[in-house]
Amino acid sequence: MMRVGSKSDADGLNPDLWEGTLGACPTRSQRLRAWWAGRQDGRANVTPDPETGLTPHLERFRALNATHVDSELLRIRPRMQEVETERALHRQALDNASAILAEEQAQTPPEADSATVGRWQRRHGAQIASCAQTIRSCEAEIARLDEDYQHLLDVRRHRIDRVCERHQQLVAIYWRALLRHHGEAEEVRAGHRQPSLTVPAGTFTTHL
Repeated sequence: MMRVGSKSDADGLNPDLWEGTLGACPTRSQRLRAWWAGRQDGRANVTPDPETGLTPHLERFRALNATHVDSELLRIRPRMQEVETERALHRQALDNASAILAEEQAQTPPEADSATVGRWQRRHGAQIASCAQTIRSCEAEIARLDEDYQHLLDVRRHRIDRVCERHQQLVAIYWRALLRHHGEAEEVRAGHRQPSLTVPAGTFTTHL
């Protein structure tokens, strides 16, 4: 079976989950719009909210970043659910085989003639061998799926980091323009720091 979510997996995750159309750098037009908004707000002496530290335009950046982060979470979630479902099936098969193996190992040969004992031993041995093979197979599949799942988590973090990096650059462009053209730039600089876009708590805490 081809590894789920590998970079070359044409039938699993799309290759652009790693790079593709998601750039960490904003486009020239995005940078220009951020600069222009900062310039206009600065000339209008717009002051960041004392509680949030955001201007209305910075709040739009924050909301847009959150929307894109949510989009990335939704984008990859179906692939993660596929791995979770397959892993649960192998986990159940492993538990069943382990239970049967324990029962077989607890049995003792019947008190009977040698032919009956021989048949019991052959069946008993075959059952133990079958359970052991199932256990080994399930453990191997679970290990593979755990690796695939970690890969998906890495992809998700990679893309969300790029989303936040791109919007943070726009915030920096806006903030510099705001201060450059603000009539009370020193007061704004003394009372506020450049806002930092953060990923919502719990975004990267998914576990199998």
